[in-house]
Amino acid sequence: MLELEEIYRRDLNLLIALQVLVEERSVTLAAKRLHLSQSATSRILARLRDMLNDPLFTRVGQQLLPTDFALECYQKLHQPTGQLIEILSPKTFNPAECQQQFAIAATDYAMQALVPFILPEIYQKAPKIRLEVLPVQHKELQAQLSIKGADMAICRAIDQTMNLQSEFLGKVGVSCLLSANHPLANHEISLEDYLHYPHATIAISDGVKAMLDNAISQYPSRTELLRTPHIDSALAIQHITL
Repeated sequence: MLELEEIYRRDLNLLIALQVLVEERSVTLAAKRLHLSQSATSRILARLRDMLNDPLFTRVGQQLLPTDFALECYQKLHQPTGQLIEILSPKTFNPAECQQQFAIAATDYAMQALVPFILPEIYQKAPKIRLEVLPVQHKELQAQLSIKGADMAICRAIDQTMNLQSEFLGKVGVSCLLSANHPLANHEISLEDYLHYPHATIAISDGVKAMLDNAISQYPSRTELLRTPHIDSALAIQHITL
């Protein structure tokens, strides 16, 4: 019995040629199917006879008559080559039949603003899939999307993403909310006002925090009393900012 390594060193394409030769029983017709010249196909037959140590065919008139061994080989090759054809054939993804489980890493913002709206459409197209939504790990995004098993992430990429494929989904807006009694409530807010007046930063993802920090990094320190992902916490200190 040959070892796998020995089989690897053999020219297995010859076995495909053997199948075609058995089916066509003609070097000329087999050459057409294999897109080879007749002489090249004749050389392949000679190599087959040498490799398998059998004449494989005898000529009867214009036809090649396979030996019993050639027919036996043909029967044994039929199933594995059929499986190879299936493996190598392009696969068409049918979401309606997909039963895989997918893990999506998402920011709090994505969980609140995007996921509830996209889930109905996802399950309409792929009703048999299973989803797990995980908190995104910005500082370990590369690892989360590889060794930690997440299939995709919905977030603002902020670190070490050069080896990741990405698609732009849209921009995230940033707004300033003020109490109706705030001195600037009826005025246009300048950057100087934003930096000067005490305020809370509500950012429900590390990506938004990084975006704000980077945008004002060159300016004097701002009067930030609180940084939180929850708006309720910020509203609790509104009397301090007046």
